[in-house]
Amino acid sequence: MPDTHADFMVVGGGPEGHACALRAADLGRDVVPADPRATLGGASLNEGGILSRAVLHVAELLHEARHDNDWGMSTGRVPGDLVRLRGKKDEIVACLTGGPNGLAQRRKVRVIRGPASFTGAASVDIDGKGWTFKQAVIAVGSFPVKLEGWSRDHRVWDLTDALELRDVPKRLAIVVGGIVGLELATVYTALGSKVTVIECVDQIAPGADAEVVRILRAALGAAGLTVHTGTKVVSVNAGGPALLLRYEEDFVGEIKAGAAIRAVGRTAGELLGECVLPMEMRVTSGDIARSIHADPILSETVGFAAERALGTLTGL
Repeated sequence: MPDTHADFMVVGGGPEGHACALRAADLGRDVVPADPRATLGGASLNEGGILSRAVLHVAELLHEARHDNDWGMSTGRVPGDLVRLRGKKDEIVACLTGGPNGLAQRRKVRVIRGPASFTGAASVDIDGKGWTFKQAVIAVGSFPVKLEGWSRDHRVWDLTDALELRDVPKRLAIVVGGIVGLELATVYTALGSKVTVIECVDQIAPGADAEVVRILRAALGAAGLTVHTGTKVVSVNAGGPALLLRYEEDFVGEIKAGAAIRAVGRTAGELLGECVLPMEMRVTSGDIARSIHADPILSETVGFAAERALGTLTGL
């Protein structure tokens, strides 16, 4: 067989992709996983998920240190060291991704680095190089949602950008106020930003118990955050020294910010929409993702779904 042929190809190296690839290798298949990142683990291990919880821990430590007067101690204003924090973040990522990469190496699994695009029913282009395969599993995970009407600017961040901790702006706007957005609001407030959270529905953390949300909102206010609910961002202008966000509905006005985070969640990977099957069946990428698992962005559970897909292909 040529070097560019795979008996079993897995497009995507996230939790579901590498779980499927490792299981296929255990079953004796010649497996080739393909992923654009330098390391396996997907967004969950490289960019978010567990990483966001680790960064949130820093906010908790800073909060405790700054409020130790309540316990008869006084450490004063404890600053956050962004350079050392980024170093710790990178250390955590290396530790997290070392697991799946080490498991792949021990199984002698060939990992191809680069973006993939299907070119036929049994062929795929990976970073400009053509590959063929006998069977394939698509496990491309999810990507941050992009909003229409937002200016392209280095100060407009998605969730991945926000967790890079590249800067602590004096004023930061976060759209919207779901769980991840509130986590980032807590982190950047602890690091020194003046944070404004803008949520389009009538409460932050939509779907959570109203009494819990009331307590949470009071705590956020006490920490110095500004929260606007029932408010929609209608435009983002990046033409000046600061971003200018215009918003309306319950609260009408403008916000000037050094950076803005689009914390509007994630969507199924774009590659799902390129495959031959959805073109023939006239279904969307979301339909395919939901057919694999009811919630395709829960990486903690889709690994099991990927193994089920493998079982369907192998008959095991």
